[in-house]
Amino acid sequence: ALREIQMQCHDIAIAAAEEEKQRCMAEKEQLINAAASLESTVKKLRTDNERLNDEKLQTKKRCERFENDNDIKDRGIQRLQDKSRRQQEENKKFTGDCAAKDDEIRSLRDEIKIVTKQNDQSKKEVAALVRQIARSEAAQQREMIAQ
Repeated sequence: ALREIQMQCHDIAIAAAEEEKQRCMAEKEQLINAAASLESTVKKLRTDNERLNDEKLQTKKRCERFENDNDIKDRGIQRLQDKSRRQQEENKKFTGDCAAKDDEIRSLRDEIKIVTKQNDQSKKEVAALVRQIARSEAAQQREMIAQ
């Protein structure tokens, strides 16, 4: 009977050991699967990290291009503003020159009016002198005829 109890204990111990072995194997399988999943996740994260780093680098390059483009545009705007300022200064000078020429033209017109009036007056005086000379000559001729 003792032998039978020992055999039963032995069978129970073997069954328990087999059960523990099965549980350990299942746990090992779960751990292997979890490790594989973690490796896959790590690999995916590394790939995502590389992609994000590449995108970051591309974005940085685009930003630098935009900054360069903006610098070029800013310089272009500055040149246009300088040119506009110079043109405004030239326009002011030209406007001043035009005003001076207008004044000069007005003055010359006034002089022409005065000279024209003087000319008209001189013509009247010459005509009066010519008439007086003609009368005087006519009177001299009449005197000569009368003598």
